[in-house]
Amino acid sequence: MYKKSALFSCLMLLLPLIPAFSAVEFLGLEALQEADRVRLDWATSSETANQGFILERKSDSLAAWEALNDYLHNDDLRSPGSVSYRTDYSYIDSSVRVGECYHYRLSGVDIASNIGRLDSLCICLSGTGVKKLFPLDFAFEAFPNPFNPEVKLSFNNPGGKNIGIDIYSLRGERIMRFRSAGTGPENTLLIWNAAEFPAGVYLAVLKVDGFPATTQKLLYLK
Repeated sequence: MYKKSALFSCLMLLLPLIPAFSAVEFLGLEALQEADRVRLDWATSSETANQGFILERKSDSLAAWEALNDYLHNDDLRSPGSVSYRTDYSYIDSSVRVGECYHYRLSGVDIASNIGRLDSLCICLSGTGVKKLFPLDFAFEAFPNPFNPEVKLSFNNPGGKNIGIDIYSLRGERIMRFRSAGTGPENTLLIWNAAEFPAGVYLAVLKVDGFPATTQKLLYLK
Protein backbone atom coordinates (compact mmCIF):
# COMPACT_ATOMS: atom_id res chain seq x y z
CA MET A 1 0.00 0.00 0.00
CA TYR A 2 2.81 2.39 0.84
CA LYS A 3 4.64 1.82 -2.44
CA LYS A 4 1.50 2.47 -4.48
CA SER A 5 0.81 5.69 -2.57
CA ALA A 6 4.39 6.86 -3.03
CA LEU A 7 4.27 6.30 -6.80
CA PHE A 8 0.92 8.08 -7.09
CA SER A 9 2.28 10.97 -5.05
CA CYS A 10 5.24 11.42 -7.38
CA LEU A 11 3.21 11.04 -10.59
CA MET A 12 0.75 13.71 -9.56
CA LEU A 13 3.60 16.23 -9.68
CA LEU A 14 3.95 15.92 -13.45
CA LEU A 15 2.38 19.19 -14.51
CA PRO A 16 3.93 21.62 -17.00
CA LEU A 17 6.09 24.29 -15.41
CA ILE A 18 6.07 27.92 -16.44
CA PRO A 19 8.35 28.09 -19.52
CA ALA A 20 11.63 29.89 -19.99
CA PHE A 21 13.09 32.10 -17.27
CA SER A 22 15.52 34.36 -19.12
CA ALA A 23 17.72 35.17 -16.11
CA VAL A 24 19.36 31.71 -16.14
CA GLU A 25 20.44 28.96 -18.50
CA PHE A 26 19.29 26.10 -16.27
CA LEU A 27 20.96 22.66 -16.26
CA GLY A 28 18.62 20.75 -13.97
CA LEU A 29 17.70 19.84 -10.40
CA GLU A 30 18.57 16.58 -8.64
CA ALA A 31 17.84 15.14 -5.18
CA LEU A 32 19.94 12.62 -3.23
CA GLN A 33 19.17 10.95 0.08
CA GLU A 34 22.02 11.18 2.57
CA ALA A 35 21.01 9.05 5.58
CA ASP A 36 18.08 10.96 7.13
CA ARG A 37 18.34 14.14 5.05
CA VAL A 38 17.95 15.25 1.43
CA ARG A 39 20.60 17.06 -0.60
CA LEU A 40 19.35 19.14 -3.51
CA ASP A 41 21.82 19.96 -6.30
CA TRP A 42 21.30 22.19 -9.32
CA ALA A 43 23.42 24.12 -11.79
CA THR A 44 23.31 26.91 -14.37
CA SER A 45 25.53 27.36 -17.40
CA SER A 46 25.12 31.16 -17.28
CA GLU A 47 23.11 33.81 -15.42
CA THR A 48 22.01 37.34 -16.32
CA ALA A 49 20.84 39.80 -13.66
CA ASN A 50 19.75 36.94 -11.41
CA GLN A 51 19.26 37.55 -7.68
CA GLY A 52 19.01 33.96 -6.52
CA PHE A 53 16.70 31.03 -5.92
CA ILE A 54 13.62 30.00 -3.95
CA LEU A 55 13.02 26.45 -2.71
CA GLU A 56 9.54 25.17 -1.87
CA ARG A 57 8.45 21.80 -0.48
CA LYS A 58 5.37 19.71 0.23
CA SER A 59 4.79 16.12 1.32
CA ASP A 60 1.38 15.76 -0.34
CA SER A 61 1.13 16.19 -4.12
CA LEU A 62 -2.30 17.82 -3.80
CA ALA A 63 -1.26 20.30 -1.09
CA ALA A 64 -0.12 23.89 -1.63
CA TRP A 65 3.59 24.59 -1.89
CA GLU A 66 5.28 25.84 1.29
CA ALA A 67 8.43 27.96 1.48
CA LEU A 68 11.54 26.00 2.46
CA ASN A 69 14.29 28.58 2.01
CA ASP A 70 15.34 31.43 -0.29
CA TYR A 71 18.21 33.69 -1.35
CA LEU A 72 17.18 36.40 1.13
CA HIS A 73 17.75 34.10 4.10
CA ASN A 74 20.45 31.74 2.88
CA ASP A 75 23.67 32.75 1.15
CA ASP A 76 23.92 29.36 -0.58
CA LEU A 77 20.85 30.30 -2.66
CA ARG A 78 22.22 33.67 -3.79
CA SER A 79 23.32 34.19 -7.38
CA PRO A 80 26.63 35.81 -8.40
CA GLY A 81 24.51 38.10 -10.62
CA SER A 82 25.58 38.02 -14.24
CA VAL A 83 28.11 35.32 -15.18
CA SER A 84 28.88 33.35 -18.33
CA TYR A 85 30.30 30.25 -16.62
CA ARG A 86 28.78 27.22 -14.88
CA THR A 87 27.62 27.71 -11.31
CA ASP A 88 26.75 24.80 -9.01
CA TYR A 89 24.40 25.09 -6.04
CA SER A 90 23.55 22.73 -3.18
CA TYR A 91 21.09 22.77 -0.30
CA ILE A 92 20.62 20.31 2.59
CA ASP A 93 17.11 19.67 3.89
CA SER A 94 17.38 18.11 7.36
CA SER A 95 13.72 18.49 8.33
CA VAL A 96 12.59 15.26 6.66
CA ARG A 97 11.60 11.79 7.84
CA VAL A 98 12.62 8.39 6.49
CA GLY A 99 9.69 6.60 4.86
CA GLU A 100 8.08 9.79 3.56
CA CYS A 101 7.94 11.26 0.04
CA TYR A 102 8.77 14.92 -0.55
CA HIS A 103 8.12 17.22 -3.51
CA TYR A 104 10.56 20.07 -4.17
CA ARG A 105 10.16 23.06 -6.49
CA LEU A 106 12.96 25.44 -7.50
CA SER A 107 12.40 28.97 -8.81
CA GLY A 108 14.70 31.83 -9.80
CA VAL A 109 14.27 35.55 -9.12
CA ASP A 110 15.77 38.27 -11.36
CA ILE A 111 16.65 41.86 -10.36
CA ALA A 112 13.18 43.03 -11.38
CA SER A 113 11.74 40.49 -8.88
CA ASN A 114 10.25 38.34 -11.66
CA ILE A 115 9.92 34.72 -10.51
CA GLY A 116 10.54 31.87 -12.94
CA ARG A 117 9.75 28.22 -12.17
CA LEU A 118 12.79 26.12 -13.07
CA ASP A 119 12.15 22.51 -12.08
CA SER A 120 10.40 20.22 -9.60
CA LEU A 121 10.88 16.63 -8.46
CA CYS A 122 9.75 14.04 -5.94
CA ILE A 123 11.93 11.81 -3.75
CA CYS A 124 10.92 9.03 -1.34
CA LEU A 125 13.29 8.35 1.57
CA SER A 126 14.24 4.77 2.35
CA GLY A 127 15.68 3.49 5.62
CA THR A 128 18.70 1.70 4.17
CA GLY A 129 21.30 4.45 3.92
CA VAL A 130 22.60 6.71 1.19
CA LYS A 131 20.94 6.21 -2.18
CA LYS A 132 18.67 7.81 -4.72
CA LEU A 133 15.30 6.16 -4.38
CA PHE A 134 16.60 2.88 -5.74
CA PRO A 135 19.50 0.37 -5.51
CA LEU A 136 22.31 1.31 -7.90
CA ASP A 137 22.61 -2.38 -8.86
CA PHE A 138 19.61 -1.92 -11.14
CA ALA A 139 21.25 1.00 -13.00
CA PHE A 140 18.17 2.37 -14.78
CA GLU A 141 19.27 4.63 -17.66
CA ALA A 142 17.76 6.35 -20.69
CA PHE A 143 19.86 7.29 -23.73
CA PRO A 144 20.09 9.35 -25.77
CA ASN A 145 18.20 11.92 -23.74
CA PRO A 146 16.97 14.26 -25.27
CA PHE A 147 16.00 11.87 -28.08
CA ASN A 148 14.35 11.83 -31.53
CA PRO A 149 12.41 9.64 -32.11
CA GLU A 150 13.86 6.60 -30.28
CA VAL A 151 15.10 6.30 -26.71
CA LYS A 152 16.79 3.25 -25.21
CA LEU A 153 15.81 2.22 -21.68
CA SER A 154 18.50 0.12 -20.06
CA PHE A 155 18.41 -1.62 -16.68
CA ASN A 156 20.09 -4.46 -14.79
CA ASN A 157 18.22 -7.14 -12.87
CA PRO A 158 20.91 -8.98 -10.89
CA GLY A 159 18.45 -10.38 -8.35
CA GLY A 160 15.97 -11.86 -10.81
CA LYS A 161 13.19 -9.59 -9.54
CA ASN A 162 9.84 -8.96 -11.23
CA ILE A 163 10.22 -5.68 -13.12
CA GLY A 164 7.82 -3.26 -14.75
CA ILE A 165 8.47 -0.16 -16.86
CA ASP A 166 5.72 2.33 -17.70
CA ILE A 167 6.00 5.50 -19.78
CA TYR A 168 3.63 8.35 -18.90
CA SER A 169 2.75 11.62 -20.57
CA LEU A 170 2.61 14.85 -18.56
CA ARG A 171 -1.16 14.33 -18.30
CA GLY A 172 -0.58 11.10 -16.41
CA GLU A 173 -1.61 8.90 -19.36
CA ARG A 174 0.27 5.59 -19.57
CA ILE A 175 1.40 5.16 -23.16
CA MET A 176 3.72 2.14 -22.87
CA ARG A 177 3.85 -0.83 -20.51
CA PHE A 178 6.52 -3.54 -20.14
CA ARG A 179 6.62 -6.43 -17.68
CA SER A 180 9.35 -8.99 -16.96
CA ALA A 181 8.90 -12.06 -14.76
CA GLY A 182 12.54 -11.95 -13.70
CA THR A 183 13.60 -14.96 -15.74
CA GLY A 184 15.31 -13.03 -18.55
CA PRO A 185 18.91 -11.76 -18.85
CA GLU A 186 20.39 -9.53 -16.15
CA ASN A 187 21.00 -6.71 -18.63
CA THR A 188 17.88 -5.64 -20.51
CA LEU A 189 17.48 -2.99 -23.21
CA LEU A 190 14.12 -1.63 -24.38
CA ILE A 191 13.66 0.77 -27.29
CA TRP A 192 10.70 3.15 -27.33
CA ASN A 193 9.86 4.83 -30.63
CA ALA A 194 7.86 8.01 -29.94
CA ALA A 195 7.32 9.01 -33.57
CA GLU A 196 3.52 8.88 -33.21
CA PHE A 197 3.54 11.10 -30.11
CA PRO A 198 4.04 14.87 -29.78
CA ALA A 199 7.36 16.33 -28.70
CA GLY A 200 7.69 17.11 -25.02
CA VAL A 201 8.52 15.63 -21.63
CA TYR A 202 7.63 12.06 -20.69
CA LEU A 203 8.34 9.97 -17.60
CA ALA A 204 9.70 6.43 -17.56
CA VAL A 205 8.83 4.69 -14.27
CA LEU A 206 10.74 1.56 -13.22
CA LYS A 207 9.11 -0.68 -10.61
CA VAL A 208 10.92 -3.61 -8.98
CA ASP A 209 9.32 -5.92 -6.43
CA GLY A 210 10.29 -4.89 -2.91
CA PHE A 211 11.52 -1.37 -3.74
CA PRO A 212 10.01 2.09 -4.25
CA ALA A 213 9.61 3.16 -7.88
CA THR A 214 12.28 5.25 -9.60
CA THR A 215 11.89 7.51 -12.61
CA GLN A 216 13.73 8.91 -15.61
CA LYS A 217 12.54 12.15 -17.21
CA LEU A 218 12.58 11.82 -21.02
CA LEU A 219 12.78 14.81 -23.37
CA TYR A 220 11.49 14.18 -26.89
CA LEU A 221 12.62 16.80 -29.41
CA LYS A 222 11.48 17.02 -33.05
